[in-house]
Formats: sequence, C-alpha cells, structure tokens
Amino acid sequence: MAKLQGVAHNFKDDRPIMQRGEPVEHLDGVNFQRLFKPGKYNMNMGLGKLDKSWLTINDGSLPEHHLREELLTQSKSKVLQCLPESEPACLEVLEVMLDFLAKMWPDAIECFGANNNIIRINKTGKEFNLDTDLPLEIAARLVTEDLSVLKESDGGYILAASATCFPVGWSLEEKIGWPITKLHKLVPGWEEKIGGHVKKYFSRMRPSDSKKRSSFFVQTTRTLFHPHPLPTSATTTHRVHDITIRYEKQTFHRLPKSGAILFTVQTLMCSLVDLGAEDLENFAAAVRAWPDDMAIYKGRDFWGPVALNYCDEINKAKKSILYGSESH
Repeated sequence: MAKLQGVAHNFKDDRPIMQRGEPVEHLDGVNFQRLFKPGKYNMNMGLGKLDKSWLTINDGSLPEHHLREELLTQSKSKVLQCLPESEPACLEVLEVMLDFLAKMWPDAIECFGANNNIIRINKTGKEFNLDTDLPLEIAARLVTEDLSVLKESDGGYILAASATCFPVGWSLEEKIGWPITKLHKLVPGWEEKIGGHVKKYFSRMRPSDSKKRSSFFVQTTRTLFHPHPLPTSATTTHRVHDITIRYEKQTFHRLPKSGAILFTVQTLMCSLVDLGAEDLENFAAAVRAWPDDMAIYKGRDFWGPVALNYCDEINKAKKSILYGSESH
C-alpha cells in the first residue's frame, strides 16, 4: 500500500507548553440558550440524546490539535494514565471509536499491516502501531475529545483510565483510580443532589443509550491545559476581553464487551465579547442565580464584576435601541 503524503503545517508556538492559551472559536453548534439557563438555579444531569456528532477527527488543522499532540508527547504522565485492569476496556474504546470514525468519514483513517495493527490518519499521514502504542493513547491522538474510562468497582465507578489533555481544576496524575463521588467532592451539592441519579443512570445504561450534556466555566486566560484550581477571589483587575467562556460537551457511552463507561469531553472556548446580546443577558442571569457555594466554586468573585458589568451595559444598549433613549 502506497504511503500517503502528510500535510505540512506552519503552526509554531515557542511559548512553554503549559503556558499556552490556544484559540478555540468554532462554536457554531453550541446551544447557548440551553447552556445559560435563566431562572432559579437547579443542579441536574441535564442529559440529552447523543447525535452523530459524537467525535471529531484530529486532522492537525487547528492549534489545539497540535497542543494535544505535544502534551501527549512531552508531558504524557500528566495527561495519560491507565490502571492495569483498564487494559481490555481501553482496547475496546479504540475499537468502538475506529468503527464510528470509519462510518462517519470512510476515507479519513486506514488500518493496515499484520492484523490491521497500523492505524493512519490520511490527512496528516500520522501512523500509530498497536504493537507499541497504548490503545487509549492512539484513541486520544485520533480525535479532539478527552477520553476517560469509568470502571465498576465495589458498587461504584472509578476513573480507571484517562487521556485528558484539557483538564480544568484537577490533576489526572493525582486522581487516577478515584471513585466518581470523590472526584466530585469539591463540587457543591453534587453528592446530595445528583450523586444518586448518576449512580442509577450508570446502573441502567445500555450500549444503545448514549447521552450528552454540557457545562461551562469562566476563565481570564485562554489556557486549555489548566490542572490547577481556578482563582476564586479577585486579586487583580481584568479586562473584559480577557474573559473566556470554557464550554464542555460531555458524553457517556457504555462499552458493550467490557461494560465500562466511556466518558468524553470536547472543550471549546470563546470570548465573552463575542457572544450576542441575548446570550449575554442569559449568561448574566444564570451566573447571578448561582447559590453562594457554587459561585465560590466557579470563581464568580474573581471575574464576575467585570463580566456582569459588561453584560449589563450591552443589555442597556440593546434596550435603548429597542425602546428609545428614554428606556432605563
């Protein structure tokens, strides 16, 4: 089989890898109305049916694609961890993903060699070898999503393996092997309000019952690899242009053979100032509705004054245009 020529890339960033803030602006598919729910705050799983846009191929065309590659190469232990007992599930993750990608983009990926052990992304020419590379690492290099394997243990689920290049507020090296209840211990109200629902959902989940949900954080940098906790109190003055919405599309997929759960996260970012007036109004209402403990956890005191003042100014200008200069 002839070797396809790889695509040359001009992207270069000389900053230290952990300090990069990569632009991720392609948010056309994000439902901000669903993400920023106005009204009384209500913590729930917020599950929806998973559509065909489950995974996205890492074709090397965007800066964040390169960042994933460099993290997996230069800082592997920080972004890739697999417990020994997760090996069968990790191999199944790769099998399930290859099957999905082949159906969605038949010409994008090829498997060849002895027992199809060589996997190649045709656009970039990058090849991976099942005989030498970890299955979860190959899977993580094929797509733009972070991948975590949740395995049942002692009546609950633990983080048995993960390729997480874009964490926010947590360290994979520290938390590999933790039960999901412990992973969410710092999230206010998680165990009391939805911990039981999560356990019930996992116990009943079937391979045909994949779901998605969304979540967001607010940052004052563009940093995607952010394992350290987000600041919770104002220590400096921010510009509104620094405030960034960090959107996470999360999915749950039951693996049919191992019974483990594949949890994926696609992280996208956009500047607050790029949101429309209606989305800003809903964002401000949702943020103001957070109870005090959630506001502290999300760092509202750190970025809130600048962000909310901007939202109010845009809303005021919108009303002035709609109702005349006498509107207040």
